[in-house]
Amino acid sequence: MPKYRVKSPGFFGGVLREPGGKHDPVVTSKPIPKKEMPSWLELVKEDPKKKNTAEPNDTVDSFMGDEDGVQTL
Repeated sequence: MPKYRVKSPGFFGGVLREPGGKHDPVVTSKPIPKKEMPSWLELVKEDPKKKNTAEPNDTVDSFMGDEDGVQTL
């Protein structure tokens, strides 16, 4: 999903966007065409190396039972 940094206050999608505000960065489901891009938005270029870098969880809860031999769900 493309992200756009807010450079100055402006409206997009019926919402006021301000730099560092609640809706900064602006995340859209589709890229904004260049001819429709407001001058106060700037595309955030993501590093392709950082995509899908989520590490697998090392700890696994097995629910096989605790110290007392009681199985918990």
